[in-house]
Amino acid sequence: MAAASRDPERARSLGAERAYDSYDALLDDAGVDAVFITTHNGLHGELAIAAFRRGKHVICEKPLGMNAAECERMVAAAEQADRMLMEAFMYRYHPQVAALQDVVRLGRVGEVRHVSASFHFQLTRPDDVRLVREFGGGALLDVGCYCVNASRLFLGEDVAEVAATAVTSGPDGVDLEGRATLSCAGGAAAD
Repeated sequence: MAAASRDPERARSLGAERAYDSYDALLDDAGVDAVFITTHNGLHGELAIAAFRRGKHVICEKPLGMNAAECERMVAAAEQADRMLMEAFMYRYHPQVAALQDVVRLGRVGEVRHVSASFHFQLTRPDDVRLVREFGGGALLDVGCYCVNASRLFLGEDVAEVAATAVTSGPDGVDLEGRATLSCAGGAAAD
């Protein structure tokens, strides 16, 4: 195992066999076949594409990218390099989620017509990276993406329309809270 951090001591503290003080040094390690990108959101796309150019597979912490265009570039780079790209929504691999998917798939709760999801907590550190716009800070990318992901998982059909509002009163103008309704063509919805 190898780890990289701008702070070499932090990389070593992870217990890695090889610790690097730059992401490029880790990506240049021929002994590394796959990387798990856990940086702030603003580096996800850049690092994933750099990894693909060096022949690495990528697991990327959520959200995959800062916007749809960045995600599309990441997917294209993965396809061009013939490497795997996976967004790290860890909850999807919990046995309880698999069991709930079976309950829904088998119709034990009837047809799913509505999903309600929420995820919230209070940030208490004003210098938290999740409050910096250029780093992909804000409620939607940090925790709202879980609500969108889970809603889509259980609705079982593509979203046709989205209506959303956000409160952008955070430092640097990031969204501190938001609400959204996802509507599917078949009439199912989530909020």
